[in-house]
Amino acid sequence: MVTGFKHSIAVLGGALTLGISSPAAAQDYSIFIADVIGQTIANMNFSAGGPTCMTGLAMSDKEVDEARLPAPRVMQQYFDAARDGGQKSTQFKLGKKTRWQAGDILAGADTLNAQSDPLAVAGNRLEQEALRFYRAGNHMTALGQWAVLAPDDTVAGVYTGLFERESGEWLLRELDIFTADQIVEPAAQYCLEPGDVTAFKISSAENWVKTSEGQLEKAEEKLAKQQVKQQEIEAKAASKPNSKGLKTRAQRMRNVTELRIAKVDEKKEQLAKAKEQLVKMQDGKRELDELAGEARLAQRFRIVETEEEAAASQSPAE
Repeated sequence: MVTGFKHSIAVLGGALTLGISSPAAAQDYSIFIADVIGQTIANMNFSAGGPTCMTGLAMSDKEVDEARLPAPRVMQQYFDAARDGGQKSTQFKLGKKTRWQAGDILAGADTLNAQSDPLAVAGNRLEQEALRFYRAGNHMTALGQWAVLAPDDTVAGVYTGLFERESGEWLLRELDIFTADQIVEPAAQYCLEPGDVTAFKISSAENWVKTSEGQLEKAEEKLAKQQVKQQEIEAKAASKPNSKGLKTRAQRMRNVTELRIAKVDEKKEQLAKAKEQLVKMQDGKRELDELAGEARLAQRFRIVETEEEAAASQSPAE
C-alpha cells in the first residue's frame, strides 16, 4: 500500500513538472505538489478513523442467522423458566459481565435466579419473531428485541437481550426488561457495543465537515496569495512587454492560479458532500430516536421491507 502511494505521488509529480526546466518554474510547481501530497496524506489518516464495521454495513444473512436462529429458543426457555420458577441462569453465559435488569432492579450472575420477571406471568406469551435483531460487526455478540404479549394481544413489555457464545452456543449475557409503560429504544446495527455505529457515524461526519471547512479555508488563503503574486508579475510583464522571461513567468503564474482555483472548487464540493453526509447521519439518528417510546408501542420497531425493497434485495447484483 505504501509502495503504491509513493508510486502515485511520483507519477503526480512527474506529470506536473513535465516540460518545466527553469528553477523558478520548478519551485512554483513544487510548492503546489507539496500541498497535494500533504493533503493526500491527511485524507488517508482521516479515513483510517476506526474499525471497518463502524460503517454499519450489515453482514450476510447467513452470518446473522448463525446467531438469530437459535435466539428465540434461548428466549423462550428463559421465559418459561422465569414464569414457572425455574433456573433462569441456564440461558445465560455466566460471568462478570452477566447482567439482568428490570426497572431499578439490577442483578448479576449470582443473583439473577432470585429475581422476579414482571413480564413472565401466567397468560402472557413471548412473541417468537424478534422485533429487531443484529449481529455485531466484529461477530462476537448479537442484539435482539422481543415483544411479550398480554392475553388480549397488546404488548405487555419488551425484552432486549445481548447474546454471546459459550462453547459455540449462543446464550444471553445481558437482559433488559421493560414493562408496557417504560421507555425503550430500538436496537440498531452495531460494531463492538450497542449504539457505537450511530455515534461513530455522526462523529465522523462532524469531523469530516470540520476538516473540510479547514481545508477550504486554507485553499482560499493560498489562492488569495497566489492571485496577489500573479497580479504583481502581470504588472511587471506589462511594464516590460519585450521581456520573454517575464511573459513566460506570468503565464506560469496564471497556470498555478488556475490550479489553486480548481483546488478551491474541489474543497467546496468536498465540504458540500460532508455536510450532506452529516445531515443524512443526523436524520438516521432522529428516525431511531422518534421510534423510542413506551414499550407498549414497540411493534413499530419491527423492520418491514416494502415490496420494492424486497424485490431489490432479491435482484442479482449489478
